[in-house]
Amino acid sequence: MDAVFQEGVLSDKVILKSIFETIKWIVIWLSVASLALDVLNQTLMFDGGDLLDVALILILLLFQHRLQFSENSGLLEEKLGFYFLGKSILKIRHLEIKEISVESISTRQNRSFSEIDIHYVADKEKQCSYTFRCFMQLKQVSSLISQFSKEKSDDGIEPERGQGTSPHILTIDKFSSLFPQNTIFGNAEAKKRFSISHYALPLPESKRRPVYFTVLCLALLTGYIAYSTQDWKMSMAFMVLTYLSYWAVRALVCSNYYVIPTSPIDEITIDDRELHLPASLFTDKKPRTVNKQDIISIDSIWNYNLKANDELIGSTMKRSHLISVAFNTSKGNTIEIPHWSVDSEGLVFSLLKHHYTVSLNKTTKMVYPFKVHVSVFLLLFISMLIFESLW
Repeated sequence: MDAVFQEGVLSDKVILKSIFETIKWIVIWLSVASLALDVLNQTLMFDGGDLLDVALILILLLFQHRLQFSENSGLLEEKLGFYFLGKSILKIRHLEIKEISVESISTRQNRSFSEIDIHYVADKEKQCSYTFRCFMQLKQVSSLISQFSKEKSDDGIEPERGQGTSPHILTIDKFSSLFPQNTIFGNAEAKKRFSISHYALPLPESKRRPVYFTVLCLALLTGYIAYSTQDWKMSMAFMVLTYLSYWAVRALVCSNYYVIPTSPIDEITIDDRELHLPASLFTDKKPRTVNKQDIISIDSIWNYNLKANDELIGSTMKRSHLISVAFNTSKGNTIEIPHWSVDSEGLVFSLLKHHYTVSLNKTTKMVYPFKVHVSVFLLLFISMLIFESLW
């Protein structure tokens, strides 16, 4: 996920450490401090809980999630797994991208994070993209981008000048083949109005503090309960409550923030000549009616999601899903509209039916990231039950 740039041990390498690998050190130091206090309270004696802390520290020390670029090998590599002295113990994912196969590499910045976007051609001439998110280290990120662009220029390939590859323009047929579940293979009737759910829109930067403060208070309470009671089941319950509190408070804040009293109708309206875009999609909170010629681009991103195959028990199948849509116009750019907040597939289908130009780009973002969160919670819960039964 997110990462921090650091120089590698070898001078020809640039290494990016993911947020999981960076934040693990906070968890490690907290665990070390807790372990030290616990041991001192027990007059330098270890118990089962202390051994659990030691095991957690060792596991975290072995964990790595990195993206690195090597000039000598000409490879961009993602490494996710457990390593000891550079040797792999357990590989979860290992991706190698040859430098000559990269079509473009770009970065996007906001207040806290950077995103490295890599578009490349895989084997069998398949167009692919990869995104690595990192804590914002503008100098190092710029250095990597300029270094890589220089390498590409030396090979006679024009370096990237924009924020990604040239748009992949959609047609009804292409869209219908990727998203048949919503378009009935192109024969569906195009809708003209699409309601927007405020609670699912992006959390504004100006409103992050109350959300994070609530989560921090509950996280501290969870830590106190875990330390004082050593009741891992109760601690896990409070951990889940802390996680759910983020989404609950976030939904409440967004619901209030995106309600515009002077513009209560929150719908995207489409016809053959113009779009009506509601006030909630613009930072100045003013609605727009945009003629077709005023639209610079309509950008949508998508990815696959694995789902159970009803026809074959125990197997899975890929299903395409749109993740977000954004309107870039001469009258202002909208925020990214997540698929949670609007019928994004129906929206894009209707835009195409009304002869608007839409680009479609594949991303590495997960369609339903909460699946990973649920899996992590289940894994932690099962691990705690096992350790509790052993000790």
